[in-house]
Amino acid sequence: MSIDYTKQLQKYRPKKLAQPPQFQDLPEYAQTATQLLADLSQINQRINQLQQKFSLKQNQLFQDALNQEILFLKSDIQQRLQTTTQKISNFDSTKCQSNEQKQYQQPLILSLKSKLALFSTIFRTFQSRFMSQLTNEINTIQKVDIAQIPEEQQQVYLQAKKQIDADKAEAKYICNEIQGIMELINQMASSVYEQGTVLDRIERNIMQAQEFAVQGVQNLEKARQDQKKVGMLRKVTYGILIIDMIMMIIYAIIG
Repeated sequence: MSIDYTKQLQKYRPKKLAQPPQFQDLPEYAQTATQLLADLSQINQRINQLQQKFSLKQNQLFQDALNQEILFLKSDIQQRLQTTTQKISNFDSTKCQSNEQKQYQQPLILSLKSKLALFSTIFRTFQSRFMSQLTNEINTIQKVDIAQIPEEQQQVYLQAKKQIDADKAEAKYICNEIQGIMELINQMASSVYEQGTVLDRIERNIMQAQEFAVQGVQNLEKARQDQKKVGMLRKVTYGILIIDMIMMIIYAIIG
């Protein structure tokens, strides 16, 4: 059962997140996280486009043009994945020095995790459909007996097989990279959750210490009041003793 970090960390979110007047005013790590959200959206879009282009390959028209688009999309996705993975690896929340900067940390990571939920759905669709299509193509081409193919067509067959192997390797690379991104962001979310539980314990200890301090002040105030009462009683007692001594002296003189 997966943990709902959004609910777990809700109490750690600032009540009102300050919005700087300019994007450049954000802490460096916050700018990185904001850019990562845009990167994930772009990768989602590219993968959807890639699936659409592959579905059009069933039509033999414009085959060369489609292959060029597919090649560009795959290259673009790979490049974006490499850049995004590097950015996430460099996304070090420990660089936050002030409380003002730290207030951005948890909401941003939760936003990344939220984006990841959508991204993982698209990833699973891509993985199942695209890899399934490649498997079908591989099975089809493996059924061909190259010995039965005319010599002039054998080169076409070998080139097709080579292209399918390349597609399979690229698809596997894309899947592995996306899986890596998912794991990195999940680790970040888990780290924030662990930090949150530590903060929670610290907060409870501080509140308990505050309660002890308040109770101590109240006890001190009560002690001061008791001390005043004791002082008054002492004065009254001394007064009574002096009166008694005076009375004894008077009785002695009279007697």
